[in-house]
Amino acid sequence: MIGFTVTRAMQGRAVVMLMIITLVIPLTVWAQSDRPPYSAVRIAQSYEVKSDITYHVGNNWDAKLDLYIPKESEIPPPVLIYYHGGGWIIGDRHSEVLRLLPYIEKGFAVANVSYRLAKVAPAPAAVVDAVCAFRWVVRNAKKYGIDENRIVLSGHSAGGHLALIVGTLPQDSPFAVECASVSELFRNTLAPTRPVAVVNWFGVTDVADLLAKPNRRIYAEQWIAGQAAGHEIARAVSPITYVRADLPPILSIHGDRDPHVPYEHAVRMHEALETAGASHKLILKQASLKLQSMFARGETGFIFRYVIEDVRVARGWGVVFHP
Repeated sequence: MIGFTVTRAMQGRAVVMLMIITLVIPLTVWAQSDRPPYSAVRIAQSYEVKSDITYHVGNNWDAKLDLYIPKESEIPPPVLIYYHGGGWIIGDRHSEVLRLLPYIEKGFAVANVSYRLAKVAPAPAAVVDAVCAFRWVVRNAKKYGIDENRIVLSGHSAGGHLALIVGTLPQDSPFAVECASVSELFRNTLAPTRPVAVVNWFGVTDVADLLAKPNRRIYAEQWIAGQAAGHEIARAVSPITYVRADLPPILSIHGDRDPHVPYEHAVRMHEALETAGASHKLILKQASLKLQSMFARGETGFIFRYVIEDVRVARGWGVVFHP
């Protein structure tokens, strides 16, 4: 450790998700505890699900997200925006619902995001979508009763990369132009947006590094797709390109034997943030053979407690990640 118009089908998916929360999880937990599954029942009864909201359209493809919103929050709740993994070439937001539970259990609103994969459009389309999802949440926060000033970005693997790149891009990034609002177009300026924190689970920090040996990865080459300006695009979509002192607090979690994303990415990002004087923390797990078994249950629980409780995410966001 270095330091630390909804269709019936869509409605049906939301019901299935809630059934997973209220039935499958309670049965598992109850089997290990004498306590009845009040928490899961409370979640099912106290959250509203807005499914398949189109937040952006690109390449004639509707980019969608699902919103999980607490029904009876006394104040606008903080928001988690979650990006799924899959090397920008595979993956689906629906398969990641259970990763959202620690935040839902603590009263967060959650936006679970899909974005254009390489088969729809190569880089930088996924980054454009990730930026647009963030800006859509900010723009629509009042409509849904959520807090646009308390937004955490997170994701695993490629999703961790997207959370990082959205959190590190400059305010005037050209990647935000595609989803500019009408008022922003008339003013000829983009409204400032800033997440309050980024939680990166083993995300790529240097895409260009994955295009050549020794860290060459085929999934990265598929995402760049042989574009003439491929290396320039790779650099432009790399979070490490934009390291500076005034970034939001960043927490990164990685394993040193990750076969998909070199752990050096986390270390180099950590060192760059340290040099820049940015608020950051790296939790590096040693001897991790697989992503799925990278962190034991207790370690994962510690990380969520660190994010949600120690950082006081739900209590005003007044502190940064502890050194």
